[in-house]
Amino acid sequence: MNTVTHEINDEMNLDLKALRADILALKQDVKAALTHLKEGAVNGAHSASAHLAGKANELSENLSMQSEQAIKSLSKQIEQQPFGSVLIAFSTGFLLSRFIPR
Repeated sequence: MNTVTHEINDEMNLDLKALRADILALKQDVKAALTHLKEGAVNGAHSASAHLAGKANELSENLSMQSEQAIKSLSKQIEQQPFGSVLIAFSTGFLLSRFIPR
């Protein structure tokens, strides 16, 4: 009976060693998968950031062009109708001074 018990213990020790090796391999695989996922997320964030920066730059350029066009248009209108422009500016200033408390 002692021999049978000894054989069972040896088998259990072998199984336990194999189980430990499998758990260690699984732990390393999970670590590698998490590292891969983290790198993918970081790369995705960098890509999204670059895309958003490009869009923001494009919007800024569009806004700048539209502002320049509006200023040119307003300047042209002031040059064509200087008296009306002064009258509108004076009226606007007068109304704002009446509505804004001091």
